[in-house]
Amino acid sequence: MHLPLPGGATNIAYAAGWSIGAAGVTVALFALGLFGRAGQDPHPWKTTPALIETGVYRWTRNPMYLGMALVITAFALVLNSLWFLIGTIAFMLSVYQLAVRPEEHYLTNKFGDDYAAYCARVRRWL
Repeated sequence: MHLPLPGGATNIAYAAGWSIGAAGVTVALFALGLFGRAGQDPHPWKTTPALIETGVYRWTRNPMYLGMALVITAFALVLNSLWFLIGTIAFMLSVYQLAVRPEEHYLTNKFGDDYAAYCARVRRWL
């Protein structure tokens, strides 16, 4: 069952969707590239030898998850689907509980004050 967004399909929503989607892919790919340049594995279940604090990590501590959320939001706008917008919220809540919290706990234990200082400078999402 199709559940349209309030306000319906508009050219502005469609254009915004494509822009947000492009931004999401760009943010995620830049973050992935930083892992590659640092010689680290981007999989969240792998150990982290060092904090990455450059590039998109200067503005958000979770650019890959943020990029994914932006892409889902883009689908909501382009497809005029409230279900995808609800999916974005469900994704963010799930990722926070299942990935971000455990990652933050791990990084706090591993890097201590350095990670705390990074968290004080950089927001979790934006």
